[in-house]
Amino acid sequence: WYQRRVHGKQWYQRRVHGKQWYQRRVHGKQWYQRRVHGKQWYQRRVHGIKNMIVGILTGYRYKMRLVYAHFPINASITDGGKTVELRNFLGEKVTRKVAMRGSTTIQAGELKDELYIDGPDLDDVSQSAAAIHGKCLVRHKDIRKFLDGVYVWAKGPFGEEKAI
Repeated sequence: WYQRRVHGKQWYQRRVHGKQWYQRRVHGKQWYQRRVHGKQWYQRRVHGIKNMIVGILTGYRYKMRLVYAHFPINASITDGGKTVELRNFLGEKVTRKVAMRGSTTIQAGELKDELYIDGPDLDDVSQSAAAIHGKCLVRHKDIRKFLDGVYVWAKGPFGEEKAI
């Protein structure tokens, strides 16, 4: 992960209780815990730190597709990639505006009807994608027939996105 020199010695990240040294790894331990609480603590702390490191080094990207059967959905990106406006969803006249969270930005993708959501914080990127998906949900119709919407089709660290 990272290392530095302190008084001529190598310095590495240690476990919380301080009995063992590990190189280039993030570890954590909590004393006097139940099994469930320990796993929850580990998930929040250690994986959160790992997500932050990946976010700073490479960033995260969610790829979304505009899916429609008859009425083409128009997406326009405004405010320098901080807001997206969705028009003509199911032929409706309503304009749906979604603001990106935090330092997340949105841009048009390489394919037709594709959006890229980029940012260093995984929570902000995923919540922005969920907000866009939630704005274009089909209501009061049979969702087995009306499959229109905006869907995430790939996600992951920048340059390593995997299809869902």
